[in-house]
Amino acid sequence: MFRSAFLRLLPTGPIWQHTEGSVIYALATAWGATFARNAARASYLLTDANPASTTELLPEWEETLGLPDPCAGTNPSMAQRRAQVIARLEDTNGCSVPYFIA
Repeated sequence: MFRSAFLRLLPTGPIWQHTEGSVIYALATAWGATFARNAARASYLLTDANPASTTELLPEWEETLGLPDPCAGTNPSMAQRRAQVIARLEDTNGCSVPYFIA
């Protein structure tokens, strides 16, 4: 997809060979693959920015919120870690005995 778009943007003429096997075609193939990877990572960032679905940004969420909490044990699962982040974000800082027990 990106290779063909890149090739369409280039000038035409004898020195701008867009055919398979040319240097320009090889460069467009390499750059197209790089652009495709970057586009995929950029769209994944929207998913990872949500604490309920984050994977790669989970350590940043935890660091920002003062987690991980020792109450989760020594080796919490990814789901437990996400749940802690969400709970910390939704926390209203209650001051009752039941709040601290929970």
